[in-house]
Amino acid sequence: MPVASEIAREQDRIAGESDDDAIVADTSGGGVDTGASGSGSRRVVCAGCSRPSSTCLCGALPDKPLPLPTGLDCVWLLRHPKERKQKHQSAWILERCVAGVR
Repeated sequence: MPVASEIAREQDRIAGESDDDAIVADTSGGGVDTGASGSGSRRVVCAGCSRPSSTCLCGALPDKPLPLPTGLDCVWLLRHPKERKQKHQSAWILERCVAGVR
């Protein structure tokens, strides 16, 4: 189990990575978008979920949203305002998995 100092160093390392240094992978099989040109190390980022390819969630999500149970027209998703500002929000997962989420 990682020690708190190791976790803090990893978070600092991740926070220091720039989106300009990312390569965006197209999950539809269309290849990789290299983004901005330039030299340096680049990580592959999924175009579907904007996460590094090693943590991509697209393969675990259904191809099309699942229908709501009979009698439900929609589901209201309440999201904290601070989550909207986060780069890796989690509310989009429900929106992609269940039809009728608003």
